Formats: sequence, structure tokens, C-alpha cells
Amino acid sequence: MLRRAVQGSRLPVLLSCLRSGFDALGIARELLVDNMKQAVDQHDVETGTVHWNAAFLDFAEHHLHKLISQGNPAATIFYM
Repeated sequence: MLRRAVQGSRLPVLLSCLRSGFDALGIARELLVDNMKQAVDQHDVETGTVHWNAAFLDFAEHHLHKLISQGNPAATIFYM
């Protein structure tokens, strides 16, 4: 387990925390995120379409195999 206290929740802080976790624990093959504004610009719950934040998506494409957005009614899965 890794714990890190931070001030703020902006995208650079989130990416820094994810990098720290990947460095300490290894890179995750998949990441499940909710509709946090740092990761998702827009989520159409009727169609399940997710419009990812461009900087977050760049980070995810570099580090992850699968990015999953948890939304209603079902999760949207984005394979890298």
C-alpha cells in the first residue's frame, strides 16, 4: 500500500500521485476512474461516450493498457 498526502486535486497533482504509485508498486495494466473532472471532460451516460481530458489521456496512453470510466449505466472501457 502507498499513501501520499497532497494539497489540491488538480490534474498535475493527480498525475504526480499516479506516477509515484507506479514507481513504488509497478505500472497498473488498467485504471478505473469515476467522472472526476481531472480525467473526464464529458461523459454522455445515455450513450456511454466518454470525452477524456487530453492531458490525462496522453498520460494514460503512455502508462496503461486499459482505462475504464465508471459511469451510469455501465462502465466505458478504452483500450490503449
